[in-house]
Formats: sequence, structure tokens, C-alpha cells
Amino acid sequence: MLGFLVYLGLFIVLRGIYRFVRTLYKYDLLYSLNIYRRTSRIFDYTETRDGSVPWAFVANVGDDLGRAFVEELAYLGFNIFLHDALPHRIDELIIALRRKYPFRGFVGLDMPPTCPMNLESEELRESIRGVMQRVTLKVFVNVIALQPKADADKLAVLDAYSIREQLNDIDRCMTFPTLMLATLAPALKANAPSLILNVEAPEHPVAQIGPLDGPYMTYLRALTINLSREMKVLGKEVEVVDLKLGQFTRKKDMEEDAKCRSLFRPGVDTLVRSALMRVGCGETIMVPHTPHALLAWLTKLLPESVREWMRVKLLENRIRRNLKSE
Repeated sequence: MLGFLVYLGLFIVLRGIYRFVRTLYKYDLLYSLNIYRRTSRIFDYTETRDGSVPWAFVANVGDDLGRAFVEELAYLGFNIFLHDALPHRIDELIIALRRKYPFRGFVGLDMPPTCPMNLESEELRESIRGVMQRVTLKVFVNVIALQPKADADKLAVLDAYSIREQLNDIDRCMTFPTLMLATLAPALKANAPSLILNVEAPEHPVAQIGPLDGPYMTYLRALTINLSREMKVLGKEVEVVDLKLGQFTRKKDMEEDAKCRSLFRPGVDTLVRSALMRVGCGETIMVPHTPHALLAWLTKLLPESVREWMRVKLLENRIRRNLKSE
């Protein structure tokens, strides 16, 4: 009888373990262990074969998130190429960066001022490739950056966007990242190991809560996944990561109120630092900030209908909050 109870207890324990593990796999909760299982590889990208200083390319540096990536990469030892949809903002940023990091190189990408997000010219792409061949490019960071619309009350209405606004956003968030990746890919593959970061950041300026925001993010994610597979098939040591960033506190807000940061709304510098400290974990899609990742995992446990209701309510609240701030 005692033996039977022992076997029964063992069976119950094993069954419980099986159900627990099955739940982890079903809801991708093992991901929570994977991103902390390995140490960061960011320092692998600071080493070059000839001992020269590594370079990084950061696109869309005009907002807080892009600038935070620039500053963190400069701190880690990279020289940096900078690009922005509004080129005049780069000059001011370079002056401030050279004052803060005097031993780093900062170069603004020379793009046509009338169409800084347009890479359709083969001559321009060849010019960029020529520049990249003269340096050791190791990191490319692309931050999606939509431009604010003139009428805040039209943010959630698709047909309120003019054709020109839609085409500009498509160029900025889909065409430009694709063509820039194709332009920089030869240099990144030649200088492997190297890193490509595509950044999804929902807490950008007010414009990014519009109906076109989701398709841009979905396209960027699919591009990342397929590019990662391509690098693995080719045997190239190029890590391609899609960063899903949650809400963060901008520097301007922190300057006005030092206590405005919170666990689920960290400072932009904290968010970027956590992102760079997670690269190399083996995941193509990553939520780097621990509280955001925990919230994402718990959300996966909810039925899809509940999650969709939450998304709608979140969008309504963000629009309402942004309208009040106008």
C-alpha cells in the first residue's frame, strides 16, 4: 500500500510538472528565462579585426529615443553616423555630443534636405556604401519615427490623412528602413559579428497612435524575422533584433519632474540601456525592459477578446490624453 501511494504521489508530481512546462510553452513564457539566460553580446560588437574604432549608424535621432541610443553607443565606444527626418536637428545634436564625448566621432549623413527619407537614388545608395567601406560598421539602429499631424483630432481616422501624409509615412517607416538595410547590409556582413536593431516604440510623439502605426510595426517585425533567417542561411554572424519597447519617460518630462519615472514608465536612458544589455540572448523579437516583459507575458494568458478590448481602451485613453495636452 505504501509503495502504491509513493508511485501515485510521483505520478501526480510529474503530471503537475508536465502541465506547468506545457503552459510555459503554450504562452511563450519560457522566453522570460531565455533573455536572461545569456550574457549580453554588445561588447563583441565593439571589437574590430584591425583594432580600429567601431562605427554605428543610428537612423531617426531627432527624438529622445534616437538620441538615447546615440549616447549609449558613444559611451560604449562607438563612433556614430547620424540620420534624421529633419536634418537641421543633427547639427545641434552633434555639437552637444562632441562636447560630452570629445574622443568619439559623430558624422551626420549627407542627405537631400528636401527628401531626407528618400533612398530611391542608386547614386545616393552607392555613395553611402562607399563611405561605409572606409570604416568598420558594426551596428545599425533604426527607430521608427512618425511626424506629428496638423490636426490632433484626426489621429484615429484613416481617411482624414491626406495622400501625401500617408506616402510620407510609408517612405519614413517602411521604404526607408528597407532600402537603408539593403544599403548597409554589405558592410555589416563584411564586419561580422555585427548587429541590426529595429526599434518599435509606441510612446513616440502624439502622431504614432494613428491607424497606420500598427501596420508599420507589423511590417518592421516581419522584415526583421525574415532578415534574421536570411543571415542564418547565409552563415553570416549578423544578429537581427526587433525591440518592442513600452512606454517611457522623456527627458523633458524628467527635467520638469524628477519623480515622474515609474517601474512601468522608466526613463528613456534606462530603457535603451536595458535593450543593449539584452542583445545576444538568441531572440529575434525582444521586450528588453523586465516590467514590460512581465506585463506582456501576463497579457498572453488572457483570452484574445479581452486583449482586443484592452487595446481599444488603451488607444481611446491615449487619444483622450493627447487631445487634452494640445
